Amino acid sequence: ELLPLTSDASKCDITFNVLPREKDVVLSVEYCTDLFKEEKIEQFTEMYVSLLEMCLDGEKQIKDISVTDMSVVNEFNDTAAEYVKDKCIHELFEEQAERTPDKIALIACDKTLTYRELNEEANRIAHSLTEKGIGKGDIVGLMLPRKSYLLSALFGILKTGAAYLPIDPDYPEDRIEYMLSDSKSKYRLTEENICELLSNANTNNLKINMSSEDICYCIYTSGSTGKPKGTLITHKNVVNYVSGNEKNVCYGITGNNCNSILSVTTIGFDIFVTESMLP
Repeated sequence: ELLPLTSDASKCDITFNVLPREKDVVLSVEYCTDLFKEEKIEQFTEMYVSLLEMCLDGEKQIKDISVTDMSVVNEFNDTAAEYVKDKCIHELFEEQAERTPDKIALIACDKTLTYRELNEEANRIAHSLTEKGIGKGDIVGLMLPRKSYLLSALFGILKTGAAYLPIDPDYPEDRIEYMLSDSKSKYRLTEENICELLSNANTNNLKINMSSEDICYCIYTSGSTGKPKGTLITHKNVVNYVSGNEKNVCYGITGNNCNSILSVTTIGFDIFVTESMLP
C-alpha cells in the first residue's frame, strides 16, 4: 500500500519519485525552491518525459535522441541588448562619478574612496603618466598590491589612452620580465612609484581622442602549455561585457539599492574585470 508523505522542506536539492499505479506511473519532483524556479522544474520534467517516450522507440539510437527543448534554447540565447558602442570604459566611469560624486565607490584595506575621490586620484595619475610620455597605444604594466590606489592607477592608465597590463606582484620575476618584454610595455607602475604619480595637482579629466576600438588591457594566459600568450581586449569588448552583466540579477547591482561586490581575485585573473569595472 502506498502511503502519501507530505513535507515542507526538501531533503535534497532535487528528488525524482516514480511511483507505479494500476496502468501507469506517476512522477513527482521535490526540489529546493532556493535553487530552482517552478518553470525550470517543469521544463526539466518535460524533457525527462520526452526522453522516456523516445526510449520506447526500439529503432532510435542514442545519438539521434535530443532532449533539448528549442524554446528553452531560444530563450537561453536571447541575449541581444542595446549598449553604448562608442564610449570607452573609463568614460562611463567618469559619467558615474559625475552622477554620484559623494557615494562610496571603493572600500579597501587602506582607505575608503567616494566616486569623486577615486576619479580625482585617477586623474592625478593620468596627468603624471602623460608628462612621462605615456599616451594612446602604449601599454603600461600595472603591478600593484590590492590597495585603493590599484583602481586609481587602473583608471588613470586608461585615461591617458594607454592600455594596462595586469601583473600580480607575486608572480615569479622571470614571468614578469617576459610579460613586460613581450607586450613592449612602456612603463611599469609599482608600489615604488605610485606616490610620485599621485602627487600631481591636476585633478581634471583628460581630453584624449579615443575610440571604443582602442585597446583597454592586455592579459596573459598561465603559460601551462608553453610560454604565456597575451590577448588584447578592446574598450568595446569590456563595455559589451559590463552592459550584458548589468542586467544579471546574481550581481544585484541594478537600481539605487545595489549590493557591493567583494573582490576576491588577483588583478592578473580575468574575473577581476567583473569585480572592478562592473560595479
